[in-house]
Amino acid sequence: MRDSTHTTQVCLTQEMIEKYGALLPQSRGECTLANKVIKSGTITGDYLCTGLMSGKGDLVSTWTDVEHSRSSVHFVGTLRVGGDAQPIEWTTESTAVFKSNDCGGLLPPPLPQPRH
Repeated sequence: MRDSTHTTQVCLTQEMIEKYGALLPQSRGECTLANKVIKSGTITGDYLCTGLMSGKGDLVSTWTDVEHSRSSVHFVGTLRVGGDAQPIEWTTESTAVFKSNDCGGLLPPPLPQPRH
């Protein structure tokens, strides 16, 4: 198992926060948040992915105040590599700090689009 820490500045839109809390959606699969429960300062739910990456994660996103949040997803599933499905397990933890309503030149990443 490899542990690594990455620091990246990103721009989150209000829509992203409402759908996923303060975490960015994964681009390795079609992921959605199901069974979402919103309580004062907290979003929890099942992070379900299909496609290249399939499986389920437990998402928790909490706000310690209006400008700071902590989020995590623990995911278990498979990742298609060639024709084989390889087991994967990962945990993403993040912290977010509100800086401004204007992201300047930093564009938010696109939200996953459902396939039809």
